[in-house]
Amino acid sequence: MIGDTELAVYAEYLRALPFVRRLRWKSTAQPPALVLDSAESEQVFAYAAVRSHLTAGSAELWIGRAQSAPAAMPLVLLCTYVSEPMGARLRAAGVNYVDVAGNLSIVIKGRTGPQYVALIDGRAAPKAAAADRTWRAASYQVLFTLLAEPQLLTSPVRTIAARAEVSTSPVLQVRDTLLAKGWVVKSAKSMRWAPDASLEARDFWLRGYQSTLRPSLMLQRFRARDELDAAGVEEEIEKRLGRDLGFRYGGAAASFRLDAYYRGDTTVVYVDGNATSAQALTAKLRMVPDPKGSVIFLRRPGQAAFELGAAQVTLPATGTTAIVHTVQPPVVHPLLIWAELLEEGHGRASEAAEEIASQYLSGGPGAER
Repeated sequence: MIGDTELAVYAEYLRALPFVRRLRWKSTAQPPALVLDSAESEQVFAYAAVRSHLTAGSAELWIGRAQSAPAAMPLVLLCTYVSEPMGARLRAAGVNYVDVAGNLSIVIKGRTGPQYVALIDGRAAPKAAAADRTWRAASYQVLFTLLAEPQLLTSPVRTIAARAEVSTSPVLQVRDTLLAKGWVVKSAKSMRWAPDASLEARDFWLRGYQSTLRPSLMLQRFRARDELDAAGVEEEIEKRLGRDLGFRYGGAAASFRLDAYYRGDTTVVYVDGNATSAQALTAKLRMVPDPKGSVIFLRRPGQAAFELGAAQVTLPATGTTAIVHTVQPPVVHPLLIWAELLEEGHGRASEAAEEIASQYLSGGPGAER
């Protein structure tokens, strides 16, 4: 929950708007609400805190949530920082926001259309806290492992490090951070995810995946030599690499296998970085390395990406319950599928991401069962 001190920063900017006569926070309401009174009306917003700079992917995530909010109670995002491009994207989608620097876009709706519109843009980002810069790719790799396999919280540090395929140092850092944020609760004998931790921890990981972890996982991008559609690209990959390499599809290629909703033009493939390299892939594939190519090869961020354990899904084609990696060719963990769809940064992919989240990620590690 966002504290009174943080709310006061946003309130200062909102109260300065000429049409705002009164402002009230209803922090204990469900969902938490912001009430803005103008001369003509009262507008109630649901509010949500975004404790990081918005990326293209995380903006699409919030746009999806905002567009599913009731019309009578639109969403306003309370952000650390919204850049000019991100602000333009949010406004185009009709999403209200205000950030710590004072950038904002607020619309109070009248009966036939907008009654008041406020826009402040172009203010510089606040400096990031030192703690925000201490997380490296290995730390986000550990967090992915704990989100994918929440039962590992009670495991020895070396066990978690082995699953995440990192050293023990980032495991200790991540545990300390999760405890400090209150996302994990420690008792005399064990640790567990807090009941309300799932969405915050997942969104925190998403931002780190996009800004830090994903670039570190990148092996190579390719383009096909011939004019191939997505199905043709996949056929070529499977013919050249075979099943023995142990690759898994991610992003739209994986999403389409699960719900047949969205495919798109990008093909994301995860491989075991210990078993192959960019040079080996270039030698095996009949494709051209291209920094803007639509075929993206990434290292897996730990064993949990490929080994889903008891994570079960209902396969749309049959209605039967099965382990995700029984889909052939197999796919990565739904958390990675979701993140890659949001990385595409446009409407259909974002809708597909919301569908993946609702079917396979709803609740998360800290949710009530």
